[in-house]
Amino acid sequence: SNLKGVSHPGDLEIRETAIMRDLRIQCDLIGGGSEPMITVGVLGDGSSLIRETRRLSALRRYGILDTPKEQEFDWFTRMAAEMLGMPIALVSLVDADRQWFKSVVGLGDLRETPLDVSFCKHALLQNGLFEVPDTLEDERFRDHPFVTGEPYCRFYSGALLETPEGLPIGTLCVMDLVPRKLAPAQAEALVA
Repeated sequence: SNLKGVSHPGDLEIRETAIMRDLRIQCDLIGGGSEPMITVGVLGDGSSLIRETRRLSALRRYGILDTPKEQEFDWFTRMAAEMLGMPIALVSLVDADRQWFKSVVGLGDLRETPLDVSFCKHALLQNGLFEVPDTLEDERFRDHPFVTGEPYCRFYSGALLETPEGLPIGTLCVMDLVPRKLAPAQAEALVA
């Protein structure tokens, strides 16, 4: 068999049953009420539902959502903004229905936005650095409220924050008010 970790045919059925049980539990947690809410979430189509469930579970295990600001995180966002010459930098954690900011530079007291207006959710869909050189030229973002209104972002770049298992839970990202492209050394600094 090509299935990793499956030594007997019955093992696959047991594993699938366990995954579906965990998925039902996660759906109940996401729904938060008596009616379970099944969401495809950030990672796309139905084939990604189990991975999205694992991603959200990993994010919640860190216990970091809705916690107070911390100097260590603020240091990273300040350094990213200063080193790259950007007016905006964030540590963004992408939850089931929102992106929550552990640290913010350049956006005042903003702590979260709905997931449907998240730049960072797009970064989670690919490996490496996600860059949008000109938000007005990208159909995914040209009507975004941060592009058409305050703070009028024209550039976005986000480096994945991943668990040791490789599950993306957020980004360290920067934004600028003018179109641009990161130089290779700047991109490397953001990812490091």
